[in-house]
Amino acid sequence: MRVALWREFLESHHPDDNLSLVRFILAQRPNRHHGTQVAMLSFSRLLHEHRPLVEKKLLVAAVVAQEQPVIDLLIERKPAKEIAAAEVRVPRILPDRDLTLGERRSLARSRDRDVLSRLLTDPDAGVIGILLQNPRVLERDVLRIASGQPNRSEVLTQVFKNDRWCRRRQVQLALMQNPYTPSDVSRSLLELLDESGLREVAAARSIDAAIRSAAKHRLRSFPLDSPIDESLVKSEWVMDLMARRDEPSSD
Repeated sequence: MRVALWREFLESHHPDDNLSLVRFILAQRPNRHHGTQVAMLSFSRLLHEHRPLVEKKLLVAAVVAQEQPVIDLLIERKPAKEIAAAEVRVPRILPDRDLTLGERRSLARSRDRDVLSRLLTDPDAGVIGILLQNPRVLERDVLRIASGQPNRSEVLTQVFKNDRWCRRRQVQLALMQNPYTPSDVSRSLLELLDESGLREVAAARSIDAAIRSAAKHRLRSFPLDSPIDESLVKSEWVMDLMARRDEPSSD
């Protein structure tokens, strides 16, 4: 629904108005407000589901205005690593034969935990998409998918697009730190991370250097907490001490 609202807004407004809205939401990021995070997550989904619309109704305006933070968010990039064809492995479910794609997709709806566990490494995005909707799948299963290497970018994008799982911090971090995750997905998730999450990403050597750099840049918007209690700093005796310190010396 939120993605549909974004689409409707972009379609019905001038590109400059669309740019103003995105600029405003990005400016709210340091506040860590829940509404801002929801808006950013749904906007990120819009990028993947309606990229031509975003490029037409927003990217052009961002380029003309030289709005680099918005441009960085919108540009589609390849993952730091891409899986080779020889690395694609279909999981063995039955001992005597390989299952067809249709059979694997059907089994993704199963209640059998052993079968579901075997399907977690399936290279087909459709199988993974069905698995993620299965109520028998647990967070540790999703983390296994999100952190799996080597992996297909389409599979990792399925995790990103899933409403149930992508809101979870550990899933976001697993995707962010997987070099096979598309960089535009990582760049979108970057907007949702808290300070400690950003520090983890900034220190992760395996991922795209541009993503690490963006994480370091985002960290600058998080003010450092004072180790001294604010009420103590503003107490009467401290203020008096500071005033006396500033008085000219009699020596």
